[in-house]
Amino acid sequence: MSLSIQSNSLFSFNRTLSNENIKHAIESSSKEEATDIGIWEKIKDWFCGSNTREALEKFYELTHNNDELNTNSMVKKIVAFYQLKEMASPIYQDKFEASITQNEDGIYTFSFSIKDIMRERLLIYGTSNDICDIKRKELTNNSELLDNNTVIHEGIDAALSKVKYDNELNKLEGITSANQGRVGLHLLSDKTKQEMAIDQSLLQRWITLQMKCFDYYAIQRSSLDSTDGIDITSVIGTKNEWVYHFAESIDDAKKHTQKILAKIFNDFADYLHKAKTDTNINKLYEESELLKKIDSHILENNKEYPLTSEYIKKLYSQIENQSH
Repeated sequence: MSLSIQSNSLFSFNRTLSNENIKHAIESSSKEEATDIGIWEKIKDWFCGSNTREALEKFYELTHNNDELNTNSMVKKIVAFYQLKEMASPIYQDKFEASITQNEDGIYTFSFSIKDIMRERLLIYGTSNDICDIKRKELTNNSELLDNNTVIHEGIDAALSKVKYDNELNKLEGITSANQGRVGLHLLSDKTKQEMAIDQSLLQRWITLQMKCFDYYAIQRSSLDSTDGIDITSVIGTKNEWVYHFAESIDDAKKHTQKILAKIFNDFADYLHKAKTDTNINKLYEESELLKKIDSHILENNKEYPLTSEYIKKLYSQIENQSH
């Protein structure tokens, strides 16, 4: 059931109370609650001539599933807010306000509000949540780090198996000269490189993560750049400049993610080195919770890290012998 309300003043208008409005009023415990109008009810008339269903979908995207955000989910919310603003009547578009703030360590805040309608909301996104998504990605050679001919004729695993690290030359075999600087070797410590020269599977894991990292952020930029109505360069100097700042944050998040991945690898390489030389192995092991987690991951995926798994098994054996 719905009710049509007509004015009895000099100014004629028609307004319909929806079933939801009526039910809300009936079930409310106070007049204040009964007369409280939701955000959508306040702004739905701003979208005359627009697709109401589409506007509602954008609004839902903005206001739901806002926990544990990563760059991928933020692209959808950024696009939703921008398009919702563009769908509104021009006289209301200035009420849509947004900004991107850089915090630290690859973390950013997207703040948005609708003046007089919706209070400012803050959404946090960045590197830490991106890493989980990156690890789950399917491996491709879209980054073109590996030799394309080998990938096409023999497969990506075969191309990856041909990559080796020459510790003396500080150079990768199986990676073109043009791509040497894209693999992030400068982020790795000498100990890490030494371990990679010994354990090819460790090197391959690093290359794999670099390729997935490239794909992940390239997809986010492509998704943003290809959105209808968004021209990243044209918004500079306008009230929509926050969209440009978001695009910049994607590029910056990639750099921070690479640094975090490098730190994990460097910590692990240092651990392996000490495990071979430090006589107080038990004390070393007990001091690092991070390295315990790395151990568990490598042992669970021993086919990916055959030599490294053997190191860890030997270490466990030594620790067990010391405890008796």
